[in-house]
Amino acid sequence: MHWRARACAAMAVMGAWACAAEAPGAPGRIEAVTICRDQAAVTRVVPVPAGAGPMEVVVSDLPARTVPESLHADGVAGVQIRAVRLRARPVAEEPREEVRKLDEQLAAAERTLRQIHQDQEVARKKQGFLETLGGFGASTAKGDLEKGALKTDELTKLARFVFDQQEALGKRLLELAEQQAKAEGEMALLRRRREALATGDSRTAREAVVFLEKQQPDKAEIRLGYLVEGVAWKPSYNLRASEGQPEVELEYNATIQQTSGEDWRSVALVLSTATPTLAAGPPGLAPFQVTLDTAGEAAAPHQTVKAERDRQAAEDQFRAAPNAEVRDEAAAAANTAAAQLHVLYFQGAPRLEEVAPVDSGERPHAAPAVTHPLPGRHSLDSRSDSQTVRIASLKLPADFHRLAEPSLTRSVYRQARLTNRSDAVLLPGALSAYLDDKFAGAGTLPLVRPGQSFTAGFGVDARLVAQQLLADRQESTVGGNKELVLTYQIVLENFADQPLPVRVLDRIPVPAADKVLVSLLDCQPAPTDDPAADKALKPRNILRWDVQVPPAGADHKGFLIQYRFRIVFDKSLRISATRTITPLFALLRAVEPWNVELGWSKDETKLSFEPPKPGQPELITVAVARGREGKNAIARRVEGDIAGHRWLVVDLENKCASGARLALGLSTSKDWKYFESTPVYVRPGENPNVVFDLTAPNYKSKESNWEYAARIERLDDVRSVILVFYPSADATFVVRDLKLAR
Repeated sequence: MHWRARACAAMAVMGAWACAAEAPGAPGRIEAVTICRDQAAVTRVVPVPAGAGPMEVVVSDLPARTVPESLHADGVAGVQIRAVRLRARPVAEEPREEVRKLDEQLAAAERTLRQIHQDQEVARKKQGFLETLGGFGASTAKGDLEKGALKTDELTKLARFVFDQQEALGKRLLELAEQQAKAEGEMALLRRRREALATGDSRTAREAVVFLEKQQPDKAEIRLGYLVEGVAWKPSYNLRASEGQPEVELEYNATIQQTSGEDWRSVALVLSTATPTLAAGPPGLAPFQVTLDTAGEAAAPHQTVKAERDRQAAEDQFRAAPNAEVRDEAAAAANTAAAQLHVLYFQGAPRLEEVAPVDSGERPHAAPAVTHPLPGRHSLDSRSDSQTVRIASLKLPADFHRLAEPSLTRSVYRQARLTNRSDAVLLPGALSAYLDDKFAGAGTLPLVRPGQSFTAGFGVDARLVAQQLLADRQESTVGGNKELVLTYQIVLENFADQPLPVRVLDRIPVPAADKVLVSLLDCQPAPTDDPAADKALKPRNILRWDVQVPPAGADHKGFLIQYRFRIVFDKSLRISATRTITPLFALLRAVEPWNVELGWSKDETKLSFEPPKPGQPELITVAVARGREGKNAIARRVEGDIAGHRWLVVDLENKCASGARLALGLSTSKDWKYFESTPVYVRPGENPNVVFDLTAPNYKSKESNWEYAARIERLDDVRSVILVFYPSADATFVVRDLKLAR
C-alpha cells in the first residue's frame, strides 16, 4: 500500500475515536524485556478503564530512545486494538523523576555558585576600600609628621585594623576560591550524570496513544510493546578450577549496556542474539540476470565469506527495518549479495563450507540465534556504566594437562579440555580463568554448542621451563640436490619436588611444493601414539609427546627430547617460509592522501613524501616533536576489503637514538567504528617487519570501553588507516612500506 493510502487509512481509523474521551495518561507496568544485539524489546502491561465502546488509552513516560515504528499493542478477549501511535508533548520540566532530582541539584549548585561569586565580589570591594583607607592614613600621617603633630597611637590602631582586615579578607577569598572549585566540580559531575540519564530532548514527554474498542464494560489490561535503542549485551565468563579436581565451574554472565532512558524494575529478562523482527513478510526474490565479461583473476576465498556476510547483514537489516523505504533497500541489498555469491560459484570460487566451516569463527554469524530466559525478576537502571547479570553456572568435566610449545615460548601452560554437557549454547566472549581462587589469566571462549568440547587455559606453571635448541646441522650435495639434516633438542626442566606430566608440541616443515622433500628420520623418545590426535596433527607435521618430567637434579640437565629430519631441494635454490604478501594499497583504494590527524597529534607533526621509484612504494617521512602528550598520528581515508588477510606488516626506519612505540588504527563499516591495536616497540634504526595481527583480540574500541580486548569488525569494509606514533623524544620516522600477509 502506498504511504498516502496508509496515512488516509490511519486518519480514518483515528477519526472514529475523535469524539471518544481520552483516558488520563498512565505509564503502566514494565513486565518483560528482551535484550537483543543492539536493541531491547519492552513489554508494558497497561490498565484499560471500565466502559464499553471506542476509547483512547494513553501510555505515558516512554523513553527518549523509543523506536517510533516499533510501537504495537496486543489486546485480550473483548478488547480489539485498532491503532497505536506515538506523540511527543513539550513540558515545563523533565518528566523523569531521577532527572528532575538532578535538575534540582544542578539549580541548587548554580545558586551556590552565584552566591560564591557575589561573596567574592564583596570581599574584593572591601579589599579595595582597605587599600584606599590605608593610603589615606599614610598621607594623613605624613602631613602630621611634617607639622610635628603625629599621633602614633591612632596611627598604630589604624594600621593594625587595616592589616587584620586584609588578612581576614585574604583567608575569606581563599575559602571562597576553594568553595568555587568544589561547586564547579559538583556541577560538572551532575551534568555528566544527567547526560548519561537523559538523551535527546529532555523536556519532551513521549506517550503512546492506543486506539481500541471494548466489547465488555469491565476493566481490562492490554500489552504495549516497543523497541528501545541504547541497549546491548555480550557474554563474559569466569572459569574456576582447583588443582586435581575433575570438574571446573563455568560462570556464564552477561555484561549489559543499558542507556535506553527508562529504568526496568523487577522485570522478566530475556537475553537473545536474534534480531528483533518488524517485517511481516520475506524480502522477495528479484530476477537474477547474468551477462558475459572478460576473464579476470580467479575469485579469492575471502570473497565468498564477504558475499555471505553482506547477505546476512542485509537480512538482519530487512527484519529490523523501521519503515518501507529501509525494507526495500535491504531487500535489494540481499538480492545483490545472493547474486554475487552465485556468480563467485560460477567462477569456481570455493564454497562457503570449504572456506569457513560451520564451527569456524571466521564464518559470518556462525553462532545460532540463542535465547536465554533468566530465572526470577531483574532490575536494570538506565545508566552509562555496564551492569552484569548471571545467565548460568555450569559444572563441566575437565581433562587437565600442561602444554609446552618450545619453538614459540619457554613457558609451560596449564590447560584443560572441557566438555559442554549442558543444554546451553556458549557464545563467544571474554574469559577470566581462576585456579585455586587465584587469577590465572584472561582469554576468549569460542562458540561452544551442547556436547561440544573446547580447550581453556589456566596460565603459566612457573615450575616448568621448556627450551628448543638446534643441536646439529649437516649440509651436503647429492647430484643436483642439496640435502640438510637438522637435529633439534627440547630441554624440559621441572623445579617442583615431584614428577609433572607435560604435553609437548613441536613441528617440522610442511613443504608447499613438490620440489621440497621433508622426512622425519628419528625421535627420542618416540612421539605419542594417538590415532585420534594424529588425524589432526600428522598432515601439519606437528609432533606430540606426552612425558613425565622428573624433578631437576643438582646438575639441572633436565629432561631431553631429540628429533632429526631431512630437507632435500634443488641446490640452485634456497629454503624460505611461505607467506602471501600483498601491498596494502593494492586492495585499499586511497580516497585521500596521508594527512596529520590533528585531533590526536597533540605535538607538532610534519609529513613529507618522496616520489616512489619504479616498482617501489611511496616513502612517507613523519617528523615529530616530543611534547607532553607524546602522541602523533597520521591517517588516510580509503575504501576496500582486506578480509582473509591475517597480518598487516609495516616496514619503517626510526631515525631517533631511542626506541618508540607504534599502533595501528582502522576505521571500518559505514558506522566508522574505530579499532586501535596495542602499541608495539620500534627500535632505533631499520624495522623491516613490524607485524600487527588483524585477527587478534587485542584492539581497543568504544564497544570494549577502550580496553585492548576487541577484535576488528568488518575488515571487508575498511574506511581509514591510521598510524599512531608514541615517541620518547623528538624523532623522524620513514615508513617504507605497508603490506598484507595471509
